[in-house]
Order: sequence, then structure tokens, then C-alpha cells
Amino acid sequence: MINVGVVGTGMMANVIAKSLSKDKFLLNSVLSRTDKMAKWFGGQYNLPDNKCYSDIVSFFSDPDLDAVYIATPTSEKERIIQFALEYNKHALIEKPLPSSDRAMELYGEARRRGLFFLDATHCIHNAIFKDLNGLIEKYVGNLSCIEAVFFWPSADERSMKFNSELEPLGALGDLGWYPARLVSEFFSAGIDVSGYSYLNASGTLVESNVVGVANGMTIKLSSSYLNRHSAPDFGFFSA
Repeated sequence: MINVGVVGTGMMANVIAKSLSKDKFLLNSVLSRTDKMAKWFGGQYNLPDNKCYSDIVSFFSDPDLDAVYIATPTSEKERIIQFALEYNKHALIEKPLPSSDRAMELYGEARRRGLFFLDATHCIHNAIFKDLNGLIEKYVGNLSCIEAVFFWPSADERSMKFNSELEPLGALGDLGWYPARLVSEFFSAGIDVSGYSYLNASGTLVESNVVGVANGMTIKLSSSYLNRHSAPDFGFFSA
């Protein structure tokens, strides 16, 4: 069995914790900012109190720990990843990371240490994603425009994602990653883009809209927490 520790206690931490009972993975421990929250989370999954941590050094020093799943606010991820590398733990990390350059440095360090260092984004590992170009060629034809949209309306500004100090990329990092990752499948070079974003009263980026041109094709990317749009998740337009 591979013993996994979960860092964070939010929605995705619960999703992963529930899935760890399958195959060869076992929920070993949890790390939270407070003892109370760590024990509350652990109680949902029958973890003993001594596996519910609020001290990061104690969490990573656990001799039973093999790997970690990191579901903290974006601003905390690099610090947690660095601990994982120092303690030689494999890491599965919920996107996004605050800096792509720093992310590549961390990937390189993990490789040098012989550690698995993975982005927890399931869509790119789905079989249909690998067949995407073939499916478009068969059912759509030549593309003149790709519009990729991810809207997740939310009015609860108490949520962590509305805190610009914790989530500096806001909707762009949280939701916009998916449209951008989809579009990246079609281009090996950069795209000339322009766009606009909306910030709420606290300075959180709550909507991002980008338009670009590459290889004679128009690209439109949108991501938003605002409840004022209606659009399909993804749109493909043939010439």
C-alpha cells in the first residue's frame, strides 16, 4: 500500500481522501492549519488523532508517509512542495502554481531526487483527450475558431478563492487553466493575445476573457465566477 497524507481540508481534499480507499492507496494522515480542523477532517475518514497534524514538520516526519496530496491555497503551495522534496515524499498537487518558472524548477528537483511530482488535473489523462485531434478531424473538419469556456458562478465571497492574498490568480488560475490547457494542444508556439479581466471590490480576479490569433485561427478563452453568462463548456467551429 502507498500511504498518502492530505494537505488541506477543503472540497478537493475530501474528493481525494474518498478515492484513496481504492486500489493500492491508503489515507495515512492530514495536515491542516489547526488541530481542530485536522481532527474534524480525520474523523470523517476514521483517522486516529495522532495522524491529524497541524505542525508541518511532524506531518512530514511521519515514517509511514509515502506521498502527499497538496490542496492548499495557491500562495502556500510552493512552501509545502519544498517540504515534500526535502523529506523525499512524492507529491500530487492541485493546480495552479503561482509561477510557471518556479514550478519547472521544482519539477526538476523532484526528477533529480527520483520522486513523482504530478499535477492533479485528470482531464489530460482521460483517453478522449488523447484522441481529441482525431475526433475533431473526423467530426468537425478544419478549425477556424476555438472557444473554450469555464464558468462556475459563485456568490459566496467568504470562500478562499475570493481571497486575493491566498489565491492571487483568482478565476484565471482556478478555472482558466482548463481552457488554456485545452487550447495548448493545438499549438506548439506562442499565441498573440489580448484580453480583459474583472476584479471585485476586494481585488480578486473574478473573470478573465482572452482573444488571440495563431496559425490563422482565432482563440477565445473565458473563465468566470460571475453569474451572468450562458455558454457551452467548449465550442469548436469549422471553416
